[in-house]
Amino acid sequence: MPEVVVLPGLAGDGLPGGDRVTVDEDFYGADVAGEAPGVAAAGLGVVGGKGGRRQVHCRREIVDAIFYVVDNGSKWRAFPADFPPWSTVYHYFAAWAKAGITVAMLDVLRDRARLRDGRTANPSAGIIDSQSVTAAETVGRSSRRYDAGKKINGRKRHIVTGTLGLLLCVSVTAASVQDRDAGRTLLKHLAT
Repeated sequence: MPEVVVLPGLAGDGLPGGDRVTVDEDFYGADVAGEAPGVAAAGLGVVGGKGGRRQVHCRREIVDAIFYVVDNGSKWRAFPADFPPWSTVYHYFAAWAKAGITVAMLDVLRDRARLRDGRTANPSAGIIDSQSVTAAETVGRSSRRYDAGKKINGRKRHIVTGTLGLLLCVSVTAASVQDRDAGRTLLKHLAT
């Protein structure tokens, strides 16, 4: 049975059987049972009001569908018929992201991976890097600028990883932003 991660202040499914759903086959490579135990039963609660109608779809199916989008880079509306409707999955994803639940889940999983490798949960060293990427003309000018050093008109990703390569912080800026300026912003964010 997968280990259960309970995030503070979150309720369970409320469905019969809850998160104890067993999946015999992994058709799309997005089943969380084998590769990420504890994520499917992460105690993802309902964000918002109390009461309402009963849920139709199990949280595990919703998390599997989110992993499908992330893994394949597909569009929300391009779900296979085996998953819940895209609008339902997107609703949960947006609500969890807005409430900070997805970030909390990533933090818990990163800490577990570090502890599993015999390290402390919080890294003592980090690596900062950036990458400029070309943006399409449809991307707004306010977030798309010219990086004179790399001769790219687009955006720049600034990331901080630990020595294990696990993501600690990320920022996306216009490509014209200097690495030293973005680095200060990332370090301030990590300090909080």
